[in-house]
Amino acid sequence: MPGPAATSTSKLLHLGCGLTAPPEWLNVDGSWNAWLAQRPLLRSIGTTLRLVPRSQSAVPWPTTITIADLRKPLPFPDDTFEAVYSSHLIEHLHRAGALALLREARRVLRPGGRCRTLVPDLRKMVNDYVAGRAVDADGKPVTTRVAQNGSAQDLPDPARAMCMRLMMRSENGPRGGPLHRAYQAGVDFHSHKWMYDGPSLARLMTEAGFFDCRERGFLETDIPHLDKVEMRNRYDDGVAVEGRK
Repeated sequence: MPGPAATSTSKLLHLGCGLTAPPEWLNVDGSWNAWLAQRPLLRSIGTTLRLVPRSQSAVPWPTTITIADLRKPLPFPDDTFEAVYSSHLIEHLHRAGALALLREARRVLRPGGRCRTLVPDLRKMVNDYVAGRAVDADGKPVTTRVAQNGSAQDLPDPARAMCMRLMMRSENGPRGGPLHRAYQAGVDFHSHKWMYDGPSLARLMTEAGFFDCRERGFLETDIPHLDKVEMRNRYDDGVAVEGRK
């Protein structure tokens, strides 16, 4: 069910907000960590029983997030918002699911409203791999050893670094308690399903019904309060496309 933010009067919709939930936006996320943050007793019990990893239960998730499964229709009326924004979200969906979500974003936008989508840039990843560069998830050169199973490993080669950057499934498989592993297996939302570069993202958004879909620079927009949700480190390794309804 939607959380406390469902009653917000904001006309700016932030999908897949994670920990970034500024009051200027109506922030939506489907993570069970966001759900548990609004139910502290259940989170405490789950942590005590080792059903929830302590490392995750300690993360200070905002309690004002609207909880919604973004694989389903958005819980908002038509023509509600002036802008819809997402960052590093749709690559966690199969392409058909990403298209369905963008069509939902168009439905809840007012005529003339803007949709801005930021994703990891496949072109940058491939260019780094071809150039033989080992780069981390933030697009920075890997300069430290990778710790695995408590021991230091060699620096990842470009192919391994690219697999890690693509956020394919973990080398070690799911971790945590049995409930958390079952959740990961059932939802499988952490890994990436489909990747985009600028032109392919623009085509996807055009297919969803938006027009004038084109790449935009960091904070290059008329959308108010974008600086509250768009992070420089995510943009530097990504590509943003904006379109209109």
